[in-house]
Amino acid sequence: MKLSVYSRALKHFSRLAIGVLTLSSISISPSAQAIETSVRIAMVYDLGGLGDGGVNDSAALGTKYVRQKFGLSPFDLREVVTVGSETDRLERLTFLAKAGYNLVIAVGKNWSAAMALAATNYPESQFAIIGGSATDQVNVSVMKFSTKEESFLAGVLAAASSTSKKIGYIAPSSDYESEDGQSAFIAGAKYGNPKVKVSGSILESGASLQVKNMAAGGVDVIYSRWAQNADVYSTILALSKKKKIKMIGNQPDQYFLSSAVAQKILLASVVEDYGLPVKQLVAAALDGQTILDIVDAQRGIYGYLYTSKNGGISLKNYSASSSALTRYSMAKSALSNGRIKL
Repeated sequence: MKLSVYSRALKHFSRLAIGVLTLSSISISPSAQAIETSVRIAMVYDLGGLGDGGVNDSAALGTKYVRQKFGLSPFDLREVVTVGSETDRLERLTFLAKAGYNLVIAVGKNWSAAMALAATNYPESQFAIIGGSATDQVNVSVMKFSTKEESFLAGVLAAASSTSKKIGYIAPSSDYESEDGQSAFIAGAKYGNPKVKVSGSILESGASLQVKNMAAGGVDVIYSRWAQNADVYSTILALSKKKKIKMIGNQPDQYFLSSAVAQKILLASVVEDYGLPVKQLVAAALDGQTILDIVDAQRGIYGYLYTSKNGGISLKNYSASSSALTRYSMAKSALSNGRIKL
């Protein structure tokens, strides 16, 4: 069974069969409903698999939901875990494409390179990646979370929470959206407190040293999009024994923030719901559809963009004050109703 496609961008892709689908039309109501289906779907998890406290566990909540909702057997919805190498990632995607799976869903940004290659090699197969880097293949649904919105809202909360009126932003240079995120963070900071000063760093390495430099300069709240390792978190944790310094993190990508120790230095976390794309992708596939909305027209990226308005992004508060949260809520509302555009 081939999947048909709906998207406002379909006029660019006449070679694909056209169906009609909007995410609001997908039924994912709570009642269980066993169905007969010839559709086969594969979930490919990142290194560590279930129990990682990160993207795998978040996505697996969606997998569990749709398995129960639609009565899907392990043959209808297959779950696979990579051992972590690029070779293994590509081999697993290749095997599933050759085996005729109607949709292969990869969890996390680490699948980006292998996904791009597999999609090129198997243009008749349909893939999806949740939280991964952009790829312009039309047979890949890129299910992204808005870096601009996350960073803007983190900037608002950081500025509204800082007592020193000095805050920081740290992100990896490997993420092509880091600069956009930094600009949005600065804009959010000005919304949160016009008097705040922002230190921003987009790094290839040396995150720990940058945190120390920021702290030495009086920064007391750092928003970190650094997920390559736990350097930012562990450095803030060490500094917090002598300095008043807090972190705003990103979960579930920064899996190490799920520990009880991490809560001691967390102001809040921006939370991406990886389970929501799983629910929507599977429901669409069972209906013979796929999701290819416009995500980034300039780069030719299609899939779906998650925001706080559509339920993909939320905030988990640990120690932010009520006044800071009020300012955050005002900013979130302004984004939702269009009074603020990023």
